[in-house]
Amino acid sequence: MNPFLDAIHGGIVAIFRGETDEVRLIDTCDALVAAGVAAVEITLDSPGALGTIERLAGRFQGRAHVGAGTVLDAEAAQRAVQAGAAFIVAPGLDEATVRAAQQSGTPVLPGVFTATEALTARRLGCHAVKLFPAGPVGPGYVAALRGPIADVAIVPTGGIGLADVRAYLDAGAHAVGLGGALTKVPPERIGASVRQAVGDG
Repeated sequence: MNPFLDAIHGGIVAIFRGETDEVRLIDTCDALVAAGVAAVEITLDSPGALGTIERLAGRFQGRAHVGAGTVLDAEAAQRAVQAGAAFIVAPGLDEATVRAAQQSGTPVLPGVFTATEALTARRLGCHAVKLFPAGPVGPGYVAALRGPIADVAIVPTGGIGLADVRAYLDAGAHAVGLGGALTKVPPERIGASVRQAVGDG
């Protein structure tokens, strides 16, 4: 069993990129976790990303997984893990990055777009992949990939709106990554937005 994948199954990974208002970030994360979102991703190209990951990991310990996104190489993966990242997400499939995360026992979702890349990730021992960018190809592409590669969890990300989430989950996505479509919502509206997106399943 993979606790991280179990936690996010059928739900949302909330992705923060470039957020500079820490008070708003924390308020939004509090609302997300209260709404049942089990994973928060801070992209490493955000200002002070490693410090943010460290603070949020302490704040939500035992309640939500805080991870690092836009992890471009093995060194960045190692720094993120040292800061407390509970999972690593990369925009592409880089073997050294995958190996660095695996060596620390940290779940890693490399970015893939083709069946060949998904199968390569599987060969490297990845239990999940980030389908990126998912928006241009839509839920049907997830269903098509799931046919021959059913034992790898697919988390579509990129260009997905709140209204699209249910269709991706119904197509076989393990979870869905949402950026500004969710994280820019005012904290007081987060709960309703999450319910709208995930629906009743």
